[in-house]
Amino acid sequence: MSRIETVPAQAADVRRSARRPHHARALIVFVGIPTIVALVIVAILGTAGIPSLTAGSRADAEHYYGTDPTALALATAVTAGDHDRIVELVEAGADPDAVGTDYITMAQWAIESGSPDGLEALLEAGALRDRLGRAGRAPLHDAARQSDPRYARILLTAGADPDVRVAYSDTTALREACLAAHAATFEALVAGGADVEARDRAGDRALHICARAGTGALVLRLLELGADPTARNVAGNTFQDYYFSFDDSLLSWAAHRQHLQTAAWLQEHRVPLVPRAERYR
Repeated sequence: MSRIETVPAQAADVRRSARRPHHARALIVFVGIPTIVALVIVAILGTAGIPSLTAGSRADAEHYYGTDPTALALATAVTAGDHDRIVELVEAGADPDAVGTDYITMAQWAIESGSPDGLEALLEAGALRDRLGRAGRAPLHDAARQSDPRYARILLTAGADPDVRVAYSDTTALREACLAAHAATFEALVAGGADVEARDRAGDRALHICARAGTGALVLRLLELGADPTARNVAGNTFQDYYFSFDDSLLSWAAHRQHLQTAAWLQEHRVPLVPRAERYR
């Protein structure tokens, strides 16, 4: 496997709108300022209204499970990663799949509260690995957004479906990893059997998503893993139509180098370059 450089986080900033294909830029102009504001909010909070996943507190647990004392006790034990207490509560009748406010499942809470030990104990106690909860997502979708790959590994080791789909969109955890750009978690999903060619309802594969997000290291990794560089989505675009649409003046040095590496890979494998990629020959 060739050595791949990682793009600094600041390379994938809010200026990304300037890097989209011309038809995407035209759409942003058409929809106006309110929609642009909404897109910025989504970029900050994540897709489908998912809040930022940070370590939880008892106050957070009360927000989700405050109306159910038994579920609250379990959520508190999960946050603490208290294996024995989790087992004790479940054996006493607590539901390891208890659903709280916003339809968050207990396994999703374990991830949001920053407790891999709590997640592992929940699964051992019988929590469903692929149960859809908040925003129609399974625990693995939330795990894929984490920089810590342990969440994904724990779920996959427990038998979670690596290609479980988000309700209504059919997106996979690998897509979430592409958006979050956490290489270790991405690799955990691949090692767990994630299908690099899985498509969502828009026909997008992981390669399309990584290309749009500008995560060049993962674009190259997907190509190395056998992702089809000629695959088109419902809009008729290949990953090149997104990846090489970025304004070169806005790219970091590392991102520019990754564009060169990707163009070189395509030429080596006799994949025709789109016109905007010609400058990277």
